[in-house]
Amino acid sequence: MRHACAALALGLTLGCGGDPSGAPLGLDLPAPGFGVQLAIAPFPVPPNSEKTQCRYLTLPGDADVDVQRFVSRMRQGSHHFLLYRSLVPVSAYQGDCRMDLARAVVYGAQTEASEQALPPGVAMRLSRGSSLILESHYINGADTAITGEAVVNLDYVDSGAVRDRADVLFFLNQDIAIPPQSTYTTRKTCPLPAGVDVFLLASHMHRRGRAFGMDLVDVTTGDSLRHLYDSYQWNDPLVVRFPDDAPLVVGGNQGLRFSCTYRNDDSVTVRWGLSSEDEMCIAFGMYYPSLGIRYCF
Repeated sequence: MRHACAALALGLTLGCGGDPSGAPLGLDLPAPGFGVQLAIAPFPVPPNSEKTQCRYLTLPGDADVDVQRFVSRMRQGSHHFLLYRSLVPVSAYQGDCRMDLARAVVYGAQTEASEQALPPGVAMRLSRGSSLILESHYINGADTAITGEAVVNLDYVDSGAVRDRADVLFFLNQDIAIPPQSTYTTRKTCPLPAGVDVFLLASHMHRRGRAFGMDLVDVTTGDSLRHLYDSYQWNDPLVVRFPDDAPLVVGGNQGLRFSCTYRNDDSVTVRWGLSSEDEMCIAFGMYYPSLGIRYCF
């Protein structure tokens, strides 16, 4: 079936189909009837500062949708963009982020132009009336103000073409305490749901990050079964997409061990935190069939 779309307005005209001229950040609208474009309107980021801006809204349309592809754009100076499904109702507005709201990650990007297409026959289901949160984080190291902005397209697929629905792995290691003038590595193992296929892995650290690795392990013995991932750029981390015909098949009693290595040249101990001056160690993945978002803290 074709999904109904609604126009959104927040200083921008958004919706499905229509004239793409003047589209935010040059991202054309989805094909008529088969997607929606959502945006965080431009906001100022003062000199030598960082700013996180959120937009809260309800998924447009009057039907459940199956998203087969995400495409996003951000202005220069962006640190990340995240799309969440809020687990509680939210009122529509754009402004400071409410970090107390329960939420589930749907899509994330760390580069100015990003795209995630799901395997053929696989889609992510968003229910009618879902409360969504768009989060955009910018870092401005210049002596003049810059403008933050983010836009994302959700491209839908006919539900009749969907054989499996996808969901998210979101694993965090908050056990970070990087001593001054040192190199430091922290590791964590999180269980994986047996019988699922993982098709995407990515990572997230801040500016002190030097290396991020992931292994499939036996959670009982700790033995590595397969090395999966190495990335050495915190600001443009590797995204591993397994072949559509050869996803990572998870067996029983298996988990994901991920490690983060940092270099701290400052005179203070650096710990986990939301600021760019703090650090993070996050493993992100996508899998099917959906058993719900899988968190590990």
